[in-house]
This record gives sequence, C-alpha cells and structure tokens, in this order.
Amino acid sequence: MIDSEYERTDEAVEEQNQFQITKVEKKPFLHRLLPYLLVVLSFFTGIFLFFPNEKFGKLILRGISSGGLLVSASNASVSLLGSFEFENLTIPIASQSGSSELRIPLVEGNLSPFALLFSQRLSSNIILSGVTFKSGAFVVRGGNWEINMDLNAVNKNLQNIFGTLKLNGSAMIIEYNEDVPFLNEKIKMPVQTVEISGKMGQGRLLLQKSIVNAPQFNIQMSGDIGLARQAAMNINIEMLPKPELFQKYQDKGLEEMLKALNFIHPDQRLRFEVNGSLSSPAFKAVPAKIPGT
Repeated sequence: MIDSEYERTDEAVEEQNQFQITKVEKKPFLHRLLPYLLVVLSFFTGIFLFFPNEKFGKLILRGISSGGLLVSASNASVSLLGSFEFENLTIPIASQSGSSELRIPLVEGNLSPFALLFSQRLSSNIILSGVTFKSGAFVVRGGNWEINMDLNAVNKNLQNIFGTLKLNGSAMIIEYNEDVPFLNEKIKMPVQTVEISGKMGQGRLLLQKSIVNAPQFNIQMSGDIGLARQAAMNINIEMLPKPELFQKYQDKGLEEMLKALNFIHPDQRLRFEVNGSLSSPAFKAVPAKIPGT
C-alpha cells in the first residue's frame, strides 16, 4: 500500500519535471530566433540608410525621357518610402506653333510605391515651386502649384488610366511679350489663385471645377482635354472682366471696342472656345447673340 503510494508520487513528480523541462525548452527557441530577427532588421535598415536615392531618381528621369518626353534636372532624388525631389526640372514641349518649355526650380512630393507596385494605383501629392511656362511670346511666370492625384491602372496606355486630379496654383504673372493688336503694348497681369479639378478616363481629363481669380478678371472653364499630344480638346472659357481691367486700358477704349464687336454678353462676360489639341490649340472668341436672330 505504501509502496504504491510512493510510486504514484514518483510518477507525479516525474510528470511535473517533464512539464517544467518542456517549458524551459521553449525559451532557447526564442533566444535562437532573436539573432535572425536582428539580422533581417539590420538588412532592411541598411537598405533604407544606404539606398542610392540620387541614382534611382536619375534612372526614373531616363525612363521618362525614353518614352519621348525629354526631361532633365540638376538633382534628382527618390527614396524607397516614396518621397522625391527634383531640382531645376526642365521639360521642353514641341508644338506646331514652335517650341515651348516648362521650367520648375523645385519639385517635391510623395507617393505610395507599394500601392503602385501591387495594385497599379498612383496616389501622390506634389509641390511645384517657381513654375515658369514659356511658349513663344506667352509666359506664365513664378507660379506655385500643388497637385493631388489618385489614379488607377497606371501604365503607358493613357486609355487605361482612371482617377481624379486636383491642381491649386497661386502667385503667378501672365505675360505676353509682343504688342497686342489694338492695345499696341505688351500685357502683364498678376493671377492670385487657380483651382482645377477633374476626372480622368479613356485618355481624357473632364474638368469638374476650373476657376482663375485675378485682380482684373475672373475665369471659369469647362469641357474636356485629350491627354495625348494630338488628342482633341474642347474647352469653354467664361471671363468676367473687373472694372480694374477697363480702367487700366481706358485710354485704349478697350470696353468700347469689345462692345462694338459684340463680345460682351448680357451677363457682362466674355466667352471663348479652345479646340484643336494640346500641341496645337485653336482659340476663338464667341460673340453674343443679337436679339431677334
């Protein structure tokens, strides 16, 4: 009887020891795993710290240029986390009326590289500082722009890009450096803000909101723009001149001339149509309807 009790006690002690041994055996596994985790962590830390951001940025510029759009920059940097910066970015644009050029001293922003890699989605915020666009005598100088885009199915085929695009600009000067007919002088007008938003799809940008605010006029635009170089564009422009504009050219009789040409509509707006393409736009003033016609 006593021996059997001792045997049961020994069995219980042995089971408890085995349980303790099992618990103890789990700790060395975690300790063995820890060095591997540290190695992996060090590997990725090294990638982020020593990733060649500038070389990667120049590689992207070369990739864009190989597609036909010649882009250059004095400094280009793109990180693995999606932030990027380009200095003195220059984009020449060829058109039938001559060469145009877009210069941007500083471009910086961020995007989601993992979304672009795994879901073909481009979500990005871009800041453009000191933008200058020049096409012949027409110049837009000193603008600052913020671009927000959320695009899907990003690839080389513009027909397969869908999403939204928003642009906000401020503090720019519009110049025309040749004498304008009738005014016989060059034009220089400041612009306070520009707001443009639209939807992209089937290779076109549909304008949902497009407003230009300036001390001498306000502009609203509607229509759609083909994104390819030769794709058609159809833009309607409504311009509301402010008294400051007519006061500036009072000695030229600007208001009287516009009325005589029937360009001032009953709502006091001027209307224009822009057709053609991005590479060769055609600009036309729309006269007001004459009552009874």
